[in-house]
Amino acid sequence: MHFLKPTKRFKRWLAIIFVILAVPAGCNLLLFPKISDFNYRLTLNFEDGNRQFSETGVSRAILTRQWCPLSGMSCVSSSFRGEAIPVQFSNGSWVFVLMGALGPHSERIHAFTGYLLQDHLWRLNGHSRNYELNSTPGISWQLPREDFPGIIFFSDLTNPRTAKWVNPDSIGGVVAPLSGETIRLLSVTAEVTTEPVTWKLEKLLPWLANAERRDGSDGSENVLTREMDPGFLWYMLKR
Repeated sequence: MHFLKPTKRFKRWLAIIFVILAVPAGCNLLLFPKISDFNYRLTLNFEDGNRQFSETGVSRAILTRQWCPLSGMSCVSSSFRGEAIPVQFSNGSWVFVLMGALGPHSERIHAFTGYLLQDHLWRLNGHSRNYELNSTPGISWQLPREDFPGIIFFSDLTNPRTAKWVNPDSIGGVVAPLSGETIRLLSVTAEVTTEPVTWKLEKLLPWLANAERRDGSDGSENVLTREMDPGFLWYMLKR
């Protein structure tokens, strides 16, 4: 079998295509490195009948500059590490406050370390996008209700398929429907901190370690991941 010998012009075009594909990747590594890496604490304030209490959890944010081919400019991407915050009420029921998902029908499904966190940091610093300044411990802000994290309730903690989305204003109707008690999420505060990332969930939900979301590209996607709503699995545990 005989093959045509590539011409010089063909080789030249191959070289040009290679450069076009390689330059953005190189820029990501050389020109747009990690620009901020910090931990942030969410403080959740609840009303539970006649009492109020707070729960906290710490996650890690990593912001990186990347090349955006569509705009021809650099942009900021984000990743995060952490887990949902477990909350127990006076009747013994548990809910789990996610790291960013707002609900199954929301158009704003994202992590606090994504667009939401970046937007707040930009506002705090006058839109100058100085991430190093904004990652200084002690900087805090209160989230508006439309940006409250999603809340999940399991009627059976051993069975992830019993998960239900919970409205932050009417938690009592799900976790204590017969008591008539008012149980709701009052406020959420985010604060940059030096505290370590908190890990508590696997003691309460041992099945979670095997249900982390995977893209399946290596054949590792499991049946549970395919069956469950990724809107909450993605924000329950991210290592």
